[in-house]
Amino acid sequence: QQRLYCCANMGVGCSTSTALPTTLPPSPFAFAFPALAPPVLAATSTQAAAAFDCKDDASIWESAWSIDKKHFCCQAGGPGCDPYDCTADLGQWMEKWEAAKQGWCCLNKHLGC
Repeated sequence: QQRLYCCANMGVGCSTSTALPTTLPPSPFAFAFPALAPPVLAATSTQAAAAFDCKDDASIWESAWSIDKKHFCCQAGGPGCDPYDCTADLGQWMEKWEAAKQGWCCLNKHLGC
């Protein structure tokens, strides 16, 4: 086997025959590549729903929830969205804002007070 390897790879120790061997011995330089991990895919909406319970701490969502949970729950139609845009017409809040918006923005965003 060593002679076949040397003949095939280095041209040394070959018989006078010009026929190549039908099988070659394994190379000592063979390398097995490790298996790669499958790619991580984005969470599906089912996985996100399981990860974010929009009813958990819903009464204190502004302070208790992460940005990702707020975004998910707002998109899902639950809490997590501000009911008012407190920056719109801020310079004229006394003239343009209704009382409910003024109360919410003052209490929650400290704007329009």
